[in-house]
Amino acid sequence: PPSDAATTGSGEIEMQPTSAEGAQKILTRAQDLVANGDREAAIDLLQKSRATYPDNAEIPFLAGKLYFGKLWWTDGLKQFRDAVRIDPRYKTDPELIKTVLKGFITTPSYNDELAAFLRNDIGAPAASYLEETARDHPNATIRARAKSELARYR
Repeated sequence: PPSDAATTGSGEIEMQPTSAEGAQKILTRAQDLVANGDREAAIDLLQKSRATYPDNAEIPFLAGKLYFGKLWWTDGLKQFRDAVRIDPRYKTDPELIKTVLKGFITTPSYNDELAAFLRNDIGAPAASYLEETARDHPNATIRARAKSELARYR
């Protein structure tokens, strides 16, 4: 059960290693920080809570999204890899795949790190998103990049 400190609104979040409720408080606080424009504080909170909640995949997933929002691909991919390792269902998560795919198609040139993550860490679930991009994206260069990447899946 949470202590009084966690429920009295002191602003401090109690770290409870075995508590899903504690991890949810971290995630809610991080989302509140993002909503208030303080992405850096949200990232710091998530990073600090990783050791306390090593089996919670939502924490690295949210951190990965925040890093991608800053275009910090390497840091974001590390977080996404941790989320997938903790909970393999993230391999088929549309939000994760679309986030990485968006990075892949918006980099000025081909980014092997992003492509390799989609191909090797995600695999088949990413292919349908690449197919859609290759077929439907309004930009011919991006369609060609997606089509070229798809050839590596076969």
